[in-house]
Amino acid sequence: MLGNDPQPTLHPNIQKAQDPFVPWDKLETELDTLKVLLNHNKVEVIISTLQQLVAGYQPSNEVVDWVYAEKMNTAQAANRHQGSLF
Repeated sequence: MLGNDPQPTLHPNIQKAQDPFVPWDKLETELDTLKVLLNHNKVEVIISTLQQLVAGYQPSNEVVDWVYAEKMNTAQAANRHQGSLF
């Protein structure tokens, strides 16, 4: 798994990757942001941030965070209940 453009080395059986570089000041800021998002359980924003930071990151279609799933179920139930009041 060397990405899309593996580069040769002097050894015929060894290749090296050319990973994108994120400057430390930007990476540090993004990591701090991720910590805050994690503390607030902002799953969609976390996934979006990771997709921007990590080339090729593709999350699975299903969120397996039970707390997040329960919040979504509760919100959907509340929306259905509100709709039935009118």
